[in-house]
Amino acid sequence: MNIVQLVRPEPAASHAAGECVCAQCKHEWVGMAPLGVTQLECPECHTHRGAFKYPFGPQEGDESFTCRCGSETFFIMRKPGHANGTVCCRGCGVEATGWFE
Repeated sequence: MNIVQLVRPEPAASHAAGECVCAQCKHEWVGMAPLGVTQLECPECHTHRGAFKYPFGPQEGDESFTCRCGSETFFIMRKPGHANGTVCCRGCGVEATGWFE
């Protein structure tokens, strides 16, 4: 007799969860949505004006980068006709360098 052990693979992260707020009626709730969904249906007024309250960030243990000004938010910008872009701090506008050295 041949016994085959079946292993269920771990699913990839496909949903986001967290505190939400409605821009229409200001109702707050804890919600879940597939990754990439930005407009959540409010359970109170049923409009699609809900959103996660807090931006997504690194998980505990992940390496993250912070500007000298304290900001953790950056823009990646590329001027028309240029092949490479620059990463600039949203807080102070300084180009972020030295991250991967």
